Amino acid sequence: MHVLTAMLKVERFRRIYIVGPKEELEKELQKSGGVKLKEIVVLQESENLVQNVLLAFNHSAGIPDNYDGSDPVLAERPIFAIGADSPLVLPGEIEQFLEKCDTEHYDYFVGMTPEWVLSNFRTKGLKRGITLAYTHFAEDVLRINNMHLVKPLKVRNRDEFNEIYRLRHLRKITNFFLLAVALYKRNLGFRDWVGWLKMYLAMWFGKVRLNGVADHLRRDLTFARAEEVVSHLLGARTKIIITTYGGSALDVDKPGNIKVLEKRFDEWTELQKKLAVERR
Repeated sequence: MHVLTAMLKVERFRRIYIVGPKEELEKELQKSGGVKLKEIVVLQESENLVQNVLLAFNHSAGIPDNYDGSDPVLAERPIFAIGADSPLVLPGEIEQFLEKCDTEHYDYFVGMTPEWVLSNFRTKGLKRGITLAYTHFAEDVLRINNMHLVKPLKVRNRDEFNEIYRLRHLRKITNFFLLAVALYKRNLGFRDWVGWLKMYLAMWFGKVRLNGVADHLRRDLTFARAEEVVSHLLGARTKIIITTYGGSALDVDKPGNIKVLEKRFDEWTELQKKLAVERR
């Protein structure tokens, strides 16, 4: 409901889709009341993330089951997607993300948030916070947040996207090797493999505060290099979009995070607004 409330305040959205357990979601919406400012459509979830996005996209564009993919206008049509487990996301952060998306030159945009932003939400003194893992690039240290903009019909390799998302929690060593095997099938070049390994090692060295080693490993891991590899994997022109609020990266996929966010929700909401004003 927090994410939905934020999205309702973004003027450029004409219709909002909620994909999940349809019956339960509709009951919750009926209880809440006051959310009929725009058209909201609830769809029964499918088997994976990619299929869920396609469900919403096909419904929004009126695409029939037998669509042959020949309409160039539909191919350029994007859809915004955000995880429902980011209760601190603000309308301003969504708008900041969308304003940076150059849909003329790219097909898939992935949101990322810098470590220096998310450091505001760490444990400080007796106040519990949230500790996160980061991806180390040459230009900055970032965390993937929950915002995406994609032209679904331009993504040629949808299975790759779903595999990457399924195994995205690389703090689990088993996921690292499983994803490595999955990517091996996609014929990545040797340079891509070296970059992949260095990025993974930099994440772990950064976690244990060996920042000098992490900085050395990430020297040539540029945004452009990562975008090129992901573009190759997905078959879609990919661009990293950096947002500087923080809420979209603070998800509640762990019980401990839920407790912290419940306690500090109002405080961190106001902090984001304050930081947004200071950075203008």
